[in-house]
Parts: sequence; C-alpha cells; structure tokens
Amino acid sequence: MRAYVRFRLPDGNAVELGHGDLIGRLWSAALSIPDARVSEAHAMVSLRGQELLLLPLRGRFSTDGKRLSSLVLAAGQRVTLADGFDLEVEEVSLPAAVFAVEGEGLARVVVTGVCSLLTRPRPELVPRLVPDAPAYLWGDGEGWCLTVNGTSRAIRIGDTWELDGRQFRAVGLALDSAGNSATRQEAGAARSLRIVAQFDSVHVHTEGGGRWRLEGLPRA
Repeated sequence: MRAYVRFRLPDGNAVELGHGDLIGRLWSAALSIPDARVSEAHAMVSLRGQELLLLPLRGRFSTDGKRLSSLVLAAGQRVTLADGFDLEVEEVSLPAAVFAVEGEGLARVVVTGVCSLLTRPRPELVPRLVPDAPAYLWGDGEGWCLTVNGTSRAIRIGDTWELDGRQFRAVGLALDSAGNSATRQEAGAARSLRIVAQFDSVHVHTEGGGRWRLEGLPRA
C-alpha cells in the first residue's frame, strides 16, 4: 500500500521514492546526490489525485531537452537533473489505497519510505530518519513495520499503539485523497508567516522564530 516511483540512477542503482520525498544534495534528502550540479533541494515527488508528479524546487529538470514546471511520472521517461546526470523512470506504482497514520494531535499523514514519529513539542511524522525519535515507521518491501524504543514489529491497517501517553493508529487512505495529506503536520492553531520576496530569493519567517531562505533563478 504505497504509491512510489522507482528511478534508475546513472551508476546503475535503483531507488524508490514516494509522496513528499526530496531529491537533492542535502544529506537528509530521500535521494541524496553529492554532486555540485544538483541543488540542495532540487525536486520533490508529490502525489496529486491519482498521479505521481515530479516538481522542481530549488533546481530545474527536463525531459527530451524541454525544461518542465512539473512532470506526471510514467515508466520509460528519462529525467535530466543536470548536464550528464539523468534519472530513468523504471516503474510507477499507484495502488487503490496507501498506508497512513493518525493520532491524538496528528492529522492523517501518508507514510512513505522511512518516517520518524515525534511527540514533542507536538506530534509530527517526519519523512526521514531522526536520531533518537521515539518511534519509526518503515517499509520492508512487503509490508510496513513499527519500531518503538528499539523494538520492531509488523504493522497493519487498524493496529493501534501508545506513545508518550498518546494513541496512534495505522489507517488506509484512498489514493485520490492521499494527495491532500500533508507530509508534515503541525498540531494546534495555524501559525502566521512573514514572506519577504527579493530578486532571486524568498525569505520565510515563522511566528516561532524559524527562518528559511529559498533561492532560485529568474525566468529567462
């Protein structure tokens, strides 16, 4: 129960990416590419309706020499992230339903790859491995597993567990609804954002003091 795309890398290795997975130079990216030609957060796989899309973030990509603002992924495509660096789309899997988790303070979130389930300061499902997280959800190629305090077990739809005094539950989510599920969830009231746009960058300031800088290139 996982929507994914399998890419073949230039070195011959293959990797499967799902909803919310990042491609880029960052070590935390689901597909981390240590190459100066690739941006830190170059692109993202996103589930929209019943399609998996590749979306550019801080980088660009093209197919057949044409630069794209988005790409509906399909087997047989060749995606160029940078000159001399291509990804071949080997398979796109779109099941009728996907695996998700919900709980007290956590809206329903699609599970993809390896996710860390945090409870403090608020419940959050992070789509990567976070050291010392109280729990992890991950796929073994045949099903899904839950690791709590170092102990792992298989997990199926309908299973529940308690973590730091909160109840969580594994659920199925229809594919056409999964694209509306956030990859990260903030509990509580929405926080205000202050966005400052400059010539080639955007600065995002959150109410809690967080700051992010997004860089890009002007359209030709």
